[in-house]
Amino acid sequence: MAGDTQHSELWVRDNSVGADAMPPLGKSIVDQEYMNVLSEWIEEMNPSDTDTLGEVGSITLTDACKYIRFNRVYNDPVIVAGAPTMNSIDPVTVRVRNLSPSGCQIRLDEWECQDESHGEEQLTYLVLEAGEHTLPNGKKIMAGTIEADLGF
Repeated sequence: MAGDTQHSELWVRDNSVGADAMPPLGKSIVDQEYMNVLSEWIEEMNPSDTDTLGEVGSITLTDACKYIRFNRVYNDPVIVAGAPTMNSIDPVTVRVRNLSPSGCQIRLDEWECQDESHGEEQLTYLVLEAGEHTLPNGKKIMAGTIEADLGF
């Protein structure tokens, strides 16, 4: 949440090493230097700035496609999907397709060596306009996309 680290899901998950940790695997410590930068960025955000820069959301996913409708229309949107929770021990990849100015499809893709069917997981996502953005504190954020044809 803009301006409030304690209510930012990104901050809470990045600052955890337990079940809510992000990333959910291979994390036994919190990178304090990163958390200081993240805290400064969140605290300096004005809630009205997030309307112009982008949006953050959370969604419950399975292996079935879901549609995310953005809160506004973007000229050239970039979506960054966070790490999903680990309600199941089977590994998954987050897949995004059909990205448009107003939304995208998203799903979990369980590895082929598993049964390729996956239960519910939650994840957070960030949507930004492509390009370089300067935050009120002078720091810059760059957002861009790549395309890959993986046949999902």
